[in-house]
Amino acid sequence: MTATRFILVLLVLGTVASDGYSQLLRRRREATWKAIEPEVQRRAADFAAKAISDTLSKAFREIDNELGFYLDLQNSLQVFVESQIDPELFKRDINASGGDFDHVIHRQVSKELLEKGPARIFLAETGRFAEKMKSDGYSPPVLRKMYLEYEVEGSSAAKDRPGGRSQPTSREIAPRYASMNGDQKDKHRSLTCSESERPKDPKNKFPFTAHCSFVFTVEKDGKESEKTLSFDLNLEDMKPRDVRSWKAANVKYK
Repeated sequence: MTATRFILVLLVLGTVASDGYSQLLRRRREATWKAIEPEVQRRAADFAAKAISDTLSKAFREIDNELGFYLDLQNSLQVFVESQIDPELFKRDINASGGDFDHVIHRQVSKELLEKGPARIFLAETGRFAEKMKSDGYSPPVLRKMYLEYEVEGSSAAKDRPGGRSQPTSREIAPRYASMNGDQKDKHRSLTCSESERPKDPKNKFPFTAHCSFVFTVEKDGKESEKTLSFDLNLEDMKPRDVRSWKAANVKYK
């Protein structure tokens, strides 16, 4: 700070001193500036980088507070699909190391969601469902379709629909295994995910609820049939991801 003040004094004196003295100061000022210019530029760059970093961090925090839970849900659906389509390949990918930047980030996010996010709920409930099917004499269930209906507050496309529900929209979720390349991508099927909205139930105390129905096929005595796992996925609070809590309720098998 003292050096900065001294430089400012020199600059000021260079503009108000007599001509002779001003010439001397100007030469000294130019020499001083030449000496300190690299450091000034470095500090300016550091300051700009910190300002940008702080702004981005604030923006990401705001996005996470408002939409983070929804992004976690969508990423969890991706992780869940990958775990169901090719469980062995999924395990190898999730436990692998290295890879390009996208694969590293995808692996890191997947692990976080499997530990604390909706993906943990999906796998836990599917595991219990599979045990039930096994005890009833059925083959391991194979996931075929997913239906999710979201309870939303305020303005929503569901408000103007008959019964207060929006028309479902469907999309295909394809696996993105890191070790998959070329023709291998065509060998793995995708899964249909249907999503819709309905007004939030005034009695619902949770900030967000997704009503989930997962349709599986199973076999018994050589005959194939459909079985459904349904449950409510509740977000307990609107906290950051590392302390965000999800729980399942009203679990049913059909």
